[in-house]
Amino acid sequence: MKKLRIIMLLLSFSWIFLLSSCGSSGAPQPEESSSGGDTSKVVYDYEYDLYNKDVDEIIEQVETKVKGYKGYVKSSKNYDDEFTRIVYKVPSGDVELFTKFIESFDKITSKIMSTENVDSEYSSILSDIETLEVTKAAYNAILDEYGDELSADKQAALKQEIIEIDEQIAALNKQKSAIDEQVNYSTVTVDYYAQSYSTGSISIGSTLGIVILLSLPFGAVAGLIYLVTILSQRRKENKIEE
Repeated sequence: MKKLRIIMLLLSFSWIFLLSSCGSSGAPQPEESSSGGDTSKVVYDYEYDLYNKDVDEIIEQVETKVKGYKGYVKSSKNYDDEFTRIVYKVPSGDVELFTKFIESFDKITSKIMSTENVDSEYSSILSDIETLEVTKAAYNAILDEYGDELSADKQAALKQEIIEIDEQIAALNKQKSAIDEQVNYSTVTVDYYAQSYSTGSISIGSTLGIVILLSLPFGAVAGLIYLVTILSQRRKENKIEE
């Protein structure tokens, strides 16, 4: 009889969970928020290569702009004085304006934009959290209602199950928060090169100098062959005269 009551309690929780799931999935979902924006979970990433002699000044201007948008610098690293890579996190609602500001500087030689829709992953996490919460509630209800009737081992087993469920929920909430951060704050990576970028052709003088440098080894070999030939001919002429 006791086992039957526990089973019925678990079934009732399962039935409530199914009804709530069906109700939420069957209800029409708004495609746009009240502000008119798309509610899809999309992650935006931008990458730039920026060449300019006044890199330090530009970096200061960009940092000021980031703070103005309530963003922040995620990381900054200098690579052997060749270039500085700075990763910015900017509110996604302002990232378009921010990237236009970046593109206003000379010279942008590379721009890469990538997007990733994480709706499916996000929905899966929410569903898993809801399932675990319902299971946890069922276990707690069993302990509250029938705890005194259960053996110490069964009580300990249920409590351990609840602890493990809490750990799983915490891990899922951490994943959810990470996705929220990626969606709410777009990533903009800029590689700053402290030099001007030139796509012009090499001058005639420099080209001639390169040709001469490259030709030196071949010229030396040709001259040596010519000298050996002349000396050989002179030896033959001397022998004939003798």
